[in-house]
Amino acid sequence: MAAYHSSIVLGDKEYYFDGGGIQTAPICQSHMIVQGVLLDPHLETQSFGNVVLTGDALKKGLGVFFRPGTYDIIFKNCNAFTDAAIYFLCRQRLRAKYSRLERFLMATKPASLSLLNGMIKRGQQLAHPETEGTQVWAYEANPLAQGFSVDEVVAACDLLDGGTLPPSHPNAVCQCSGLGFMGCNVCCERAAAQRLSSQVDSPRVSREDASSEVQVPA
Repeated sequence: MAAYHSSIVLGDKEYYFDGGGIQTAPICQSHMIVQGVLLDPHLETQSFGNVVLTGDALKKGLGVFFRPGTYDIIFKNCNAFTDAAIYFLCRQRLRAKYSRLERFLMATKPASLSLLNGMIKRGQQLAHPETEGTQVWAYEANPLAQGFSVDEVVAACDLLDGGTLPPSHPNAVCQCSGLGFMGCNVCCERAAAQRLSSQVDSPRVSREDASSEVQVPA
């Protein structure tokens, strides 16, 4: 199983998730081997067609789920964001192979995490024998990422397509759709975009091509 880095390209910008939250950059910047110089030759691009929602709507809508400081390389990483972003924008999903490693590690923890750290330590020692006996990097789960599930984000998006939470639900505080746990970011942004998309003669409507960038290792 391989590890992947993925992001979303919307219009002329790239959107990805890291420790600072949802980031915006020139296309392919997060896939540079040497920042701003060399693009990874193993980069794959998968197109998802045209969408009405803008990059700002994407960041506002998913920002509540992908806050700064909540990144975890296994439990809540760039692939989780890309998967959620694709679904938010066009109701499609990232191919399962790109998150297979993370799902395996999560399903077999804690043994898998101990094995992972052992492999990391051994690899660092082989690459840098002079560092043997010194402290090396080891994976530690981010407590702010615990309990996160992409499927919950997907379910929240599905509610926008017609479902609502009952008034008695603890999250039912949003006056627009009942999606209190999402605030008004998603429901208002998407509802506004859907209204615009139905006004075919309106000059305000603009469609951007959405695609995910998936970095494929050698």
